[in-house]
Amino acid sequence: MTTSPTRPPSEYSTLESVAVSTPDGVTFRVRVLPSARPDAPLVLILPAMAMKARHYLALAKAFHAQGLSVAVSDLRAQGESRPALREGKDFGYREMLEVDLPAIVAALRQRFPHAPLHL
Repeated sequence: MTTSPTRPPSEYSTLESVAVSTPDGVTFRVRVLPSARPDAPLVLILPAMAMKARHYLALAKAFHAQGLSVAVSDLRAQGESRPALREGKDFGYREMLEVDLPAIVAALRQRFPHAPLHL
């Protein structure tokens, strides 16, 4: 019997995360790279459609290296968000803009209360 080696966690998955839930039952795990300064500007990176947020880690790290706090979140039904595509109800840009984005921003405002937020 052969066993497959256990893969270590990715760097992205070890980042601090903020849990976000929407009223219609969607959950997000927003990954953050906080600045040492609580009032440092916060940049929220939203990926392109069908791209996973983890692909933006290099960009997030580059912003973070400049002293910014950075947050990266998958879009609805992508990456770490749940339910996965085709497991949940139909949705469109309206839900992403009117439901998801306000929930993500509210959670980030709670985590970074003194930081100006930039998308």
